[in-house]
Amino acid sequence: MPNGRLNWRTPAIDDQACGKTLDGPDLADFLRTPLADLGGILPLDLAEGNSTGLGLAQEALRQFAESRHAERVATEWRSKLDSEAWELFGDRAARVVRQSVDGKLDGRPPLIYCRDERTFRVALGVLHWMRKRCNRLSSTSVCTPS
Repeated sequence: MPNGRLNWRTPAIDDQACGKTLDGPDLADFLRTPLADLGGILPLDLAEGNSTGLGLAQEALRQFAESRHAERVATEWRSKLDSEAWELFGDRAARVVRQSVDGKLDGRPPLIYCRDERTFRVALGVLHWMRKRCNRLSSTSVCTPS
């Protein structure tokens, strides 16, 4: 233990509960982020205290890794939804995916609603519905989601 600190290995800490790994910048972010639920203590300081603290730090790491993984998955699916919207709506796509649709997607815009494969498919279905609706309504240049 150099400088009285635990030696956390940086190549990869396996998050066994959700099967994800946390390394590089994500691990550094975790180690530098005070744990709000535990009084703002840093993970290393918590883990150094005792085995209970180590367990709490490991649980915080698991939650952090799970959150980062979910963010990455959401970003990937949102990018796919953006691409699909561009094909359906062209220049209007950016506006369409960022506006809520009355009675659809729990009142959220398609881009916010989309966070995984299942919600991507639902949001894409709504975009296709909107496109059909726009085609039926008129030949106006602007078709709003509502």
